[in-house]
Amino acid sequence: MKKQRNCKICNSTYAKALLYLNHCKHVSYLKLIEQYEDYIPCLNLYNLSTHFNRHVEQADIREVEAL
Repeated sequence: MKKQRNCKICNSTYAKALLYLNHCKHVSYLKLIEQYEDYIPCLNLYNLSTHFNRHVEQADIREVEAL
């Protein structure tokens, strides 16, 4: 991942779990927010969208697909 120090998701321990659920299991952003809002501060649609569009690389996607 292109880890950004200001990104709440990059700095959380749940970054790979969120990527796995979204990419492999096709869980929507809204369901991810409902499930993880207690664990990641300021989790919202904008933060998720920015994280997945700007910080995730192809190597990360291949890694979670292998799981």
